[in-house]
Amino acid sequence: SQNYDFDSWDDCATNIESCLTHVVDQGNAILRKQSKDIDELLQNKFLYPIGRHEVWVCNLPYTLCSEAGHILAQGQPFGATFYLDGTSAIFSLRSTEEGIDVSEIAKLYGGGGHKHAAGFKVPHNIVKWGDV
Repeated sequence: SQNYDFDSWDDCATNIESCLTHVVDQGNAILRKQSKDIDELLQNKFLYPIGRHEVWVCNLPYTLCSEAGHILAQGQPFGATFYLDGTSAIFSLRSTEEGIDVSEIAKLYGGGGHKHAAGFKVPHNIVKWGDV
């Protein structure tokens, strides 16, 4: 949450102990707010078929997709989040160690990624909920 400039870093470097305490306190507050937002937004999750799996899906701001996807993936093959950018529906897939290789699911829709974090996008005007 700090500015990306040398003045901010110089201020911190001159009083490291105070700066670290302040930064840790701010970071904890930011994480608390982010967790609260994710918990509230995940109240709108729904089961949805993706790649022959019915998984929990939720529409979220892109800045929360990774963390929320990991929560949705708990005890499931994988979890998915999406957001609309005006022309596309962008899906973010996450799985746990016990889950499946989501890069294989993403490839089905022209996307890619890694075993436990992948994604794809499709034009939003062709998404028919139930056909993805």
